[in-house]
Amino acid sequence: MSARRIFPLISNRELTCGGRALFLLKYNYYLLLVVYLKKSNSPLVYADNFTTRNVRHGFEVIRLWEQPTELFLDKPGLLPLAILSKTDNQRQVLDRVSQKIEEIGDRT
Repeated sequence: MSARRIFPLISNRELTCGGRALFLLKYNYYLLLVVYLKKSNSPLVYADNFTTRNVRHGFEVIRLWEQPTELFLDKPGLLPLAILSKTDNQRQVLDRVSQKIEEIGDRT
C-alpha cells in the first residue's frame, strides 16, 4: 500500500513534510481525515461519520496500527509515526527509523 493510497489528496510535498494537513481544500470540497494513533477495541475507530440531529460529517479514517511500516519509512516526514505502524518488532522499527534519519543529511 502506498502513501498515495492512504493520503490520496495530500501533495507529495505535504507527505514529505509529514502530512500535517488534516483538512484540505482540493477539488472543491473538504477532506476530513481522522488518524488514530493507538490501537483500540472501541467500535468508534471503525466509524467513518458523525451524525447529530441536524448535521452529518463523513471522514476518512486511518488506523496507524493497520498500516505497513514501509509506508512510513519511505517518507522522511512520516518517520516519527513508523513506530505506531503494523509491526511485530518495535525495536527493529526504531533502529530503522534512526538509520533513515542519519541518511537524511544536512539541507543547508
